[in-house]
Amino acid sequence: NHQARLGTKGELLMKRDLTKYLNQLRRAKIVCERHITANGGRSYLLVDASTNKTNLANRK
Repeated sequence: NHQARLGTKGELLMKRDLTKYLNQLRRAKIVCERHITANGGRSYLLVDASTNKTNLANRK
């Protein structure tokens, strides 16, 4: 009955594929933001003065 709790094999594969797709989109967005910044566009990086760390804007 272990399979019933997790869902069908197809459901598990769809969830895995969706997670992989979302990760690909996140990576592509970061690459695009870097290219925009490198070409003189707005910067997507924020520097926290208190910790001196660089954070990406609009990231959780």
